[in-house]
Amino acid sequence: MTPTPPVFATPPPVGQRLRGIPVSPGVAIGPAHRVQRGLPEIPEYCPTPDHLPEERRRFLEAVENSRQQMKRLAEQLRRQGGRAELLGILDAHRLMLEDRMVVEGVLARIDGHCNAEWAVSRHIAELREAFRAIDDPYLREKERDIEQVGRRLLHNLLGDPCDSFGQFPQPVILVSEDFGPADALLMNQETVLGFVTELGGRNSHTAIFARSLGIPAVAGAAGVMQRLRPGTTIALDGGHGWVYIDPDSAQSRQLEERRRQFQGFRRDLLGEAIQPAVTPDGTRVTLLANVDLPQDAERARRMGMEGIGLYRTEHLFMNRAEPPGEEEQLAAYRQVIRAMEGRPVVIRTLDLGGDKQVSTPGERCGRRCAESALGLVGIRLCLKRERTLFLTQLRAVLRAAAEGEGGEG
Repeated sequence: MTPTPPVFATPPPVGQRLRGIPVSPGVAIGPAHRVQRGLPEIPEYCPTPDHLPEERRRFLEAVENSRQQMKRLAEQLRRQGGRAELLGILDAHRLMLEDRMVVEGVLARIDGHCNAEWAVSRHIAELREAFRAIDDPYLREKERDIEQVGRRLLHNLLGDPCDSFGQFPQPVILVSEDFGPADALLMNQETVLGFVTELGGRNSHTAIFARSLGIPAVAGAAGVMQRLRPGTTIALDGGHGWVYIDPDSAQSRQLEERRRQFQGFRRDLLGEAIQPAVTPDGTRVTLLANVDLPQDAERARRMGMEGIGLYRTEHLFMNRAEPPGEEEQLAAYRQVIRAMEGRPVVIRTLDLGGDKQVSTPGERCGRRCAESALGLVGIRLCLKRERTLFLTQLRAVLRAAAEGEGGEG
């Protein structure tokens, strides 16, 4: 029988309890660590006409520095076996840094005799307001992307590092106004028990990377940072959105019991995952996983998947200066095939174009392909770049297919 998740009808007594948005299930209890993500004061002044070229240069340099930082973060995340969702977010942020609406909008403000920092601040604020006015909740969440891109630009203009958490001497619960995708690189499950943010929602990137890392999290807990004091303990229920500040002994016991119940449920669920998929009327169903990264295949096998129905290979090629060579691709494809231990694996050739770009030798990484809007995507793009992209991938796929049963190209 399929395990039933624990149901908690009544939360512990109120005490200092805040209600947020449940974004990643699980219960965590531990010392709070406040992460301050604020910017220094942003200067505002009117450059003279002679100084406008310098302001433009400073801004464009900040754009390029930000792009390079995003590229390094993506490479680091890939080396660490990071989740494809996070790589996609980093790629989206990098593309925003190349968007004419962002870059030319700031340059226009600079030409209107505005210093670079203030031009970025005002233009990003205007874009955020436009996104807040959108009715669709998913698109409205993209306001957080705009804010995070603007924050990185400002950090670079102000010469202020923006990618450092520091080391934790003991496991902690992180509390901040919000977290960006780059922060996921620094969240080690051995030292980060969970996290709470004042902003964000169910569809925010905070929620995506919390779920991908399996870290209990609550978003939208307004006022939580104001309640923190040195030595504050926090308990959070990520499945129901409750945050407890300095829970008393009774609350702690009840929450600890919930934590044990949830861990037991996850263990039981994992045990059920390896059972055959059969409907009540006896129909056998084949469950195949879609994966984006080689590391996903190992997890898919543990979760009882009977093969890989689709291995998307684009993330091997994105956020890097040069496309991967044949040997690097071969190693990735073999990793997927070996992880599935003889189960079938379907490898999809590159589905590039549109918002997913890749460089070939001599091109800048991430360069937009104007022809993609006219349909030069997927197999059409591969056939046009047959020698630089497609044949290399086909050779790697065919060599990997010899590894065992089920390797398909």
